[in-house]
Amino acid sequence: MKKIIILITVQLFLLILELNAQQIENWIKSNEKVPVEKIYLHTDRDLYTTGDTIWLKSYITDSRSGRLIPGSENVYLQLTGEQGEPVLELKLMSINGQAPGHIPLPDTLQQGNYLLSGFTDYLMNFGNESFFYKTVTIMEPSGSLRGVMLRKPEDPVARKIANVDFLPEGGKLLEGISNLVAFKAIDENGYGIDVTGMVKDASGNTVVTFGSDYKGMGLLFLTPEPGKTYHAVINESPSFHYTFDSLVVSEGIKIHLVNQTSHNLLINISGNSDYYLNETLYLVNMHRGNVLFYQPVQIREQNQLVKFDSNMLKGGINQLILLDSKLRPVSEQLIFSDNIDLNELIIKPDKEKIASRSELNVYISENDSLNEISNLSAAVVHETAYPGNNTSQNILSQLLISSELKGFIETPADYFSDSIINSKTKQRLLMLTNGWSNYFWNNMPDIDTKLKYQQKTGLELQGIATNSKSGEAIKNMEITLLVEKDREMAILEQNTDDNGKFTFSGLLFNDTAKVYIQAKKQRGRNKTNINLIQEERLPIPDAYLESLNTNYNYPAASDITSFLTMDVKKNQYARRIRSTKPEQKKLKELTGDGHFRLYEQADHVIEIPKGEVSFGNIIDFLEGKVPGLDISGDEITLRGTSGISGSSSPLFLVDG
Repeated sequence: MKKIIILITVQLFLLILELNAQQIENWIKSNEKVPVEKIYLHTDRDLYTTGDTIWLKSYITDSRSGRLIPGSENVYLQLTGEQGEPVLELKLMSINGQAPGHIPLPDTLQQGNYLLSGFTDYLMNFGNESFFYKTVTIMEPSGSLRGVMLRKPEDPVARKIANVDFLPEGGKLLEGISNLVAFKAIDENGYGIDVTGMVKDASGNTVVTFGSDYKGMGLLFLTPEPGKTYHAVINESPSFHYTFDSLVVSEGIKIHLVNQTSHNLLINISGNSDYYLNETLYLVNMHRGNVLFYQPVQIREQNQLVKFDSNMLKGGINQLILLDSKLRPVSEQLIFSDNIDLNELIIKPDKEKIASRSELNVYISENDSLNEISNLSAAVVHETAYPGNNTSQNILSQLLISSELKGFIETPADYFSDSIINSKTKQRLLMLTNGWSNYFWNNMPDIDTKLKYQQKTGLELQGIATNSKSGEAIKNMEITLLVEKDREMAILEQNTDDNGKFTFSGLLFNDTAKVYIQAKKQRGRNKTNINLIQEERLPIPDAYLESLNTNYNYPAASDITSFLTMDVKKNQYARRIRSTKPEQKKLKELTGDGHFRLYEQADHVIEIPKGEVSFGNIIDFLEGKVPGLDISGDEITLRGTSGISGSSSPLFLVDG
């Protein structure tokens, strides 16, 4: 009889395991998300002048594989001003995930910060948080230094604290145990601001003190006692008062990251009661809407350690979710993994020194010659126009951080450098603050969802035909579209639908074309109105617009690069251009470009001092600086000097 009972017990146990496995598999399928495109715009720099050109290249990758999207589709670019007004719009056609392009900047633009955004039709399904955003600064070329002076770096003391959030690890504060709590302080523009403060109980006793470590972010430990209340105060803002009451849980369980190395990931499942003892919970790891792995965990004590191989994580942000026995989420946390395959490129010029306008060959190769060469884009700019290690954003930070977390992130590229504090600590702080409730994939559609917007290639014209008297839509009316460009014409025809609408899609041409749309009259038909339907566009998120109000501290030299790019040594030799022949020879080595010049020495050499670059034009600048120079309107003469033709008008040479 005992053997029968044991046999039945074993069979029931196996059946329960099978049912549980089936349930978790069903949960995985029901929580799988649709794939999402990721877009990045590589611009040649961050700082431009009016009348300049933004040179760029777009990259579109698949969220799951990380590979470039095959085929063709439209990329929409928009330049937005500080007040949220669209300034410029441009469409590019991406071929196999890549599209080079440029944006000419009108000289009528006001100097200031602008937001460059990029998106596709497919990304419209997921809201404006899925778009690419980057801040660029545009200044006036005739007075660039003056423009910098108008946008001085802000005094840190003058910045005011707008908000401080306290975010417990795992989503809640458990009574009776030590809880890790992250915090983040920001100013009115959404930028991190350093703070110090204290957590006090209801009696005013200080429980713990804290201070920020990086861009307003920091950590503290808090052990709430039953029946007590706690609040935080900020030293820099005496009026600030934050209460923790809504976060405290008397009975619960949550995830705590104990340690993360390149080999192991150690997780503690912490509880403050016996409620979950002997239950089987599930720890699930998701990456971009896909479950990478799950593990059943039987809770035998209030602190249950779970160890993973770090190689089980995917590069970028991983989402750990703790499910109870009924597969309901009870805690979650984001963890950043650097399991990233990066191509190491060798970039080598064929010579160390080059003369202006001379040819330079640059060789680019990979360390591992067996790999195929990367898809690359490169720009040549003056060194002062590029922030170097202070780059605010790059393709790595966009694909792995900015596109994964909703909301504005200050200088995301910094999270891959060891400046101020090491990159691991920065990434941990970011996951505990910006990642606390802003994970992009939390609200993404399920895999079976039918999406509204599909990929498009080419331009599209939509409209509606209505009766001019009644305003009613006219169905089944013939619409003719004529496109004229470069003396060539194309004619397309179609009928309106039951709602009077028509759509001409897949129109492919560059630059500008003349377009005519006509409704063909039918006998007895009254006049018809044709109204074009504007393309649907999502508004820019407020957080990105607010970030434009921040002043950027660019070196003054970077803003006057367009007319002050001479090397220091060249300036020194130019001051003594009439001196020794060896020095003249050295100057030629610095400035020579192989072109023959009739004039090798100037009668007068004028260098622009640092404090005198805000003149409206060169004529105003020259007044009183050259002996015998007469300026009358636009006529300039040099007394006592004449050329071969007898004219006393001088020849002006810029940088030789």
